[in-house]
Parts: sequence; C-alpha cells; structure tokens
Amino acid sequence: IRLVEEVAEKLKKVRTVAIADIGRIPSSQFQEIRKALRGKAEIKVMKKRLLIKALEKAGFEKLKGCIANQPALIFSSLDPFELFKEVKAQRKNIPAKPGMIAQKDIIVPAGGTGLPPGPAIGELQAAGIPAKIEKGQIVVIKDTVVAKAGEKITPEIASALNKLGIAPFEAGLEITGALEKGILFSREVLEIDYEKIKKEIENAY
Repeated sequence: IRLVEEVAEKLKKVRTVAIADIGRIPSSQFQEIRKALRGKAEIKVMKKRLLIKALEKAGFEKLKGCIANQPALIFSSLDPFELFKEVKAQRKNIPAKPGMIAQKDIIVPAGGTGLPPGPAIGELQAAGIPAKIEKGQIVVIKDTVVAKAGEKITPEIASALNKLGIAPFEAGLEITGALEKGILFSREVLEIDYEKIKKEIENAY
C-alpha cells in the first residue's frame, strides 16, 4: 500500500512518465543504463499488479495499455522524445542464443570471414550458409538470410553467427509508451529517424 502511494505521488510530480520493457536486458547492462540516465531519468521496477494500482491512483490509466510482460516505470524531467532518444542511445548489440526470436531478417554477408580452413566450414554449412575455402580462409559465397524476422534461432544458426562475430540482437530498455501533460505518445510516434527528417526538410527547402 505504501509503495503504491509513494509511486502515485511521484507520478504526479514529474514531467514525463514512461513504461518500458526490461525483458531482454542483462542485469549488468541494466545497471549501466541506470547510471547513464542519472540526473535525466529514474527507473523504478515493480510488480505489474502494483504498477497498475499506482497508475490508477495517480489518474494515469492511459499508460495501462503500454504495460509489457516485464515492465518498469521511468520518471523523467525530459520530454518524451528526448527521453526516448536517450534510452535508445543505450542499446547494445548482443550475440544470438538458441531460442531467441529474430527482431528483423538476419543476413550473413558474402565475403571473407577471416576463419581458417577447418571444422568451422561445416558449422556454417549446417546453418544454411554456403561457404568455401579461398586464399587460406573460409569465404561466404553469397549474402544469406539465416533467419527471417519472427523466426526462432536454432543452435546451428547461433553457433555460426557467433563464429562469424555477428551480434544481430539489440538489447536495451524498450519504451512502449510515454505520457506528458495527459498526452499519450506510443512507441511508433516516439521512434523518430532524425537524420531522415533533417534530409526531408533540406530537400523541401
């Protein structure tokens, strides 16, 4: 009861409140993100049931639809777009593990791998990657999609990607929604390609 009341009071005092998914973050990276955001944002992890109660008590029901499986609250003095940009900057690439679901198509590019001739060529071929020996190293013959978006990573694919030094997954806080002055901003709205917009403005001018 005390926790719900404390969080509800804090929700009313900050500029921006966001919901994030912390499901895929290693604990060490989570601590790094907390440090990096110090002075800009505070992350509060709590049980989903208590989080919902705190949102209801503070009158922030709009955020309930953004709650992920493993949620965290973010309190911030930044506006939602600045906060999203700061959080996104903390994402890191991590290696593939069996059972993970591809976030996007995973492509192994054609060309030299730097791997010497040996058992590794069999591992690549077992993952569906066409390879041959050329000039003393294993060479991937053509660009190959080893997993399409939404597909599960097999042990063979994980092993091959790790051998090639390809870390195709991004890990970090995933903001699913943010609220400022009663206005809800979805992830789709917050995910801005600043360089693309800048170029569009330049082209329009």
